[in-house]
Amino acid sequence: RCGAPTRWSGGLVVLQPREVPDALRTLHAALGDAIGALGLRVESGRRFKPHVTLARRARSPLIKAPAPLLSWRVQGAPVLVSSLRGPRGGYRILARLR
Repeated sequence: RCGAPTRWSGGLVVLQPREVPDALRTLHAALGDAIGALGLRVESGRRFKPHVTLARRARSPLIKAPAPLLSWRVQGAPVLVSSLRGPRGGYRILARLR
């Protein structure tokens, strides 16, 4: 279950789970391991705050309506991606978790 939409600094509007499932914490740790295995710096010192971004640069006040019940079915192994800059954007897969 998610709480109501929340606005973070910079106008970012997000939905966050009321409780973080153990499976999501395990996935977060596995992604950190995959990042380290690629020789990349793993961010530390910041609390894990899983969320789904609903809007960026939001200016108007939020409507405090209850969030809908979301079911997100994941198929296949999770992947670690890097964002591509430029007008076409997109993602490049760096690693696949098993």
